[in-house]
Amino acid sequence: MSTLNSEYQAFINQTRSQGDSHWIVVQNICSYACSFCPTYNGDCSAAVSGYPTVMDPLDRIFISLHPYMSYQVYQGSWNNATAESLAHDFYDTMSNGTQRTTFPVLNTEGGPGATEGKVNGITNTCTDLVLTGSSGYCKTNLHFIQTLTTLLENNAPQRINWMWWPAGDWSSSPGAGALGALAPGGYAEQITWQRFATYSLVLDSSGAGSTFPAAGNYLFIAGTVVNISAIPQSNNTLAQWLVENNQLGSNNPLKLQMNNDQLVTAIFAPIVHMVVVADLSSTNATTLGSNVQINVSIRNEGNVVETFNVTVYANQTAIGSKPVANLSVHEVRVVPFLWNTEGWRAGNYVIAAVAGPVDGMPGSGASLTKTVEILPSSGISGPWVALLSAVSANIVYVIFFGSVLLGTIITATIRRRSRARVQPLTR
Repeated sequence: MSTLNSEYQAFINQTRSQGDSHWIVVQNICSYACSFCPTYNGDCSAAVSGYPTVMDPLDRIFISLHPYMSYQVYQGSWNNATAESLAHDFYDTMSNGTQRTTFPVLNTEGGPGATEGKVNGITNTCTDLVLTGSSGYCKTNLHFIQTLTTLLENNAPQRINWMWWPAGDWSSSPGAGALGALAPGGYAEQITWQRFATYSLVLDSSGAGSTFPAAGNYLFIAGTVVNISAIPQSNNTLAQWLVENNQLGSNNPLKLQMNNDQLVTAIFAPIVHMVVVADLSSTNATTLGSNVQINVSIRNEGNVVETFNVTVYANQTAIGSKPVANLSVHEVRVVPFLWNTEGWRAGNYVIAAVAGPVDGMPGSGASLTKTVEILPSSGISGPWVALLSAVSANIVYVIFFGSVLLGTIITATIRRRSRARVQPLTR
């Protein structure tokens, strides 16, 4: 077992180091022959030691055991009671193997078993033979594989995975051909098992493009997640998926869970580049030196994802420019700008927002405008000095602290014992 363990571990390490994340099956040595059981098969409690001891960083390991009821081994007690007992022994080895290794079971081979055996050099055939050859079977070992299949199917909390054999084109059974045990008359059609519910997927396309998988009819087990890729031709794009006449957008690939029959059509259309300025908002008026918040709403009205710049102008002078990355089809995105009017002049300004241009879109980009009025500053803050008048040889000053509106007329009157002039001062 030490050699088997190390060789399997070396294979797992090599596989994972190469980036391969597939599940790996490790085989119980009793599938070939082992000394754990008197029959050299996996039909005793000690056979659980025949599973390799390995570790996998991805925890993607299946354990496997090949169960057969060969006439060569069991001809001394060839009956249904033995078949049922043997089926339970193999089943116990599998379930105990999962408990010991913590890995799930996927039996990659199994079946009724050989129909012939030798005693003292003489070849004997089972007395209840139904079909000869490598895909053949007897009634007794058919009962064995049916019993084991039922046990695996009814295992809780979930069934144990199995694949029975043979189904190769080398089968020597009459009429087996490439189907082996699956051919008419083969044992595969004699056993019953719990079929998975299946649903059909019909794939189609419209326009200049194709799909992967290709257009056609497919059958999937219930619950299977299917990824369908749209492949547009040059200068075309996937416009939308149509699933049972319902529009499901244009995400590519389309992920579909098969819980019922599905009709899927990929709709292709010529590429259209079109972005628009859907809205331009800001205050209508502000005072000189203030900040103006400008919000530009951009909408993609084409049928492909776009990346471009948005630029805002005031009387053809650029205020700022920002990138818009990966704007989805029909998406609306708000791009904010802040206009600092310090250093500008009072007056009316035409604010223009320009989106683009984008490749393939005519003109220099989409635009929208509005008018913003910048008013003069509302007052003068801080101390200012007004010279009111001069009386005789003395000059009179008035110092005023505060704010007044520009253009306000201030009248000050100063009375002294002597007659004084009253002089208005306009500032």
